[in-house]
Amino acid sequence: MRRGSLYARVSSTRQREQETINSQISALKEICKRNKVKIIREYIDNGWSAGSLARPQLDKLRDDAKGGIWDVLYVYSADRLARDHIDQGIVLRELKKENIQVIFKDRPLTEENKLLTDIESLLAEYEKRQFVERVRRGKLHKMREGKFFRCPTPFGYKFIKNREGYWRLVINPKEAKTVRLIFELYLKYQSNSRVAKELFKMGVRNRTGRLWS
Repeated sequence: MRRGSLYARVSSTRQREQETINSQISALKEICKRNKVKIIREYIDNGWSAGSLARPQLDKLRDDAKGGIWDVLYVYSADRLARDHIDQGIVLRELKKENIQVIFKDRPLTEENKLLTDIESLLAEYEKRQFVERVRRGKLHKMREGKFFRCPTPFGYKFIKNREGYWRLVINPKEAKTVRLIFELYLKYQSNSRVAKELFKMGVRNRTGRLWS
């Protein structure tokens, strides 16, 4: 009987609430049962983006792959492993070096279907970048119109809401005095740490009442 492992990932709270992790694992377990594969380990990255390989369970999976614990890895789809085509290639090459077979759901990763997998990962990467760019341009357009989406308020300003429901930044007169002081001190000393020390001497605190860093 072959020894296998499973890898599943979701990136958002909403996906976790929809139990997509459970659905991924359930589908993979069914495939293993059908193929008479004994599941040795399950690696689950809950709430981690595929935009980076820095994921705790993926790191553990890559480490365990070198120990010969299992010889086949089941992943629901290529973009669960990594959305970026280059990142995906890095992991797949590592596993191939350890003679580990990778199966995306019910499709073994062979030379015959590798091209299809590559195309799918490229499309997933393209769609993600297109979405990020669309959001970025949309926010930039709104900001150019003086419309902001609520975010951490920059020191020296405050948000007020207009009739359209958008937030607008206006100067906070009280904090503006400290902002001017910070600029004056920096022009004098040319050092962030020295500015922080001078503010401490003057008893000037930040918005939360703590010392400046």
